[in-house]
Amino acid sequence: MKPAPCPDAELQSVVAMSRADALRGIGQTETLLAHYADDARLQFLYGSLLAGAQRYDEAVTAMTRAIGIEPGFVLARFQLGFLQLTCARPEAATQTWLPLLLLPEDDPFKLFALGLGHLIRDEFEATIGRLEAGMARNDAHPLVNNDMQLIVDEVRKLVARNAGQGEREAAMSETQLLFERYAVHDTSAYRH
Repeated sequence: MKPAPCPDAELQSVVAMSRADALRGIGQTETLLAHYADDARLQFLYGSLLAGAQRYDEAVTAMTRAIGIEPGFVLARFQLGFLQLTCARPEAATQTWLPLLLLPEDDPFKLFALGLGHLIRDEFEATIGRLEAGMARNDAHPLVNNDMQLIVDEVRKLVARNAGQGEREAAMSETQLLFERYAVHDTSAYRH
């Protein structure tokens, strides 16, 4: 028999608390995890809060648990890969996103994963195209769109700066700087 999930009211209470006080939210989430460790949503929330507190290794662990519990939790899988990518682990991100590539062609998370894959390979125009296509199809998670728009804006600046230079090394280092600059925003408001 599958353990009972965290009641929605308690989960929403922690999300609301976390918006006002992230550290208190982390503590409250830890308390709930003592009772509902097998709730993928709670593990994802915990990982998101830890990422917002720049506790990246712990965040990766919690988000990995979330998708271990519920492999089809698309938002958690995408965000785990995004966290891995911003922590300079593009190979891990690519592996995490592999199941997203099986989604329908117009699924926003498939498009986001493909777009960021293009960015890993310094394919900037393709990055912009895929991320914009994903944003156009993503009504459910506007905070993800905000992050993707920041990346699109920075990639456009990068392309403009590097126009005519032809220096792959400069582009590669700028790509890494872009990820470091936008290294994981607080995703506590993301819902399953």
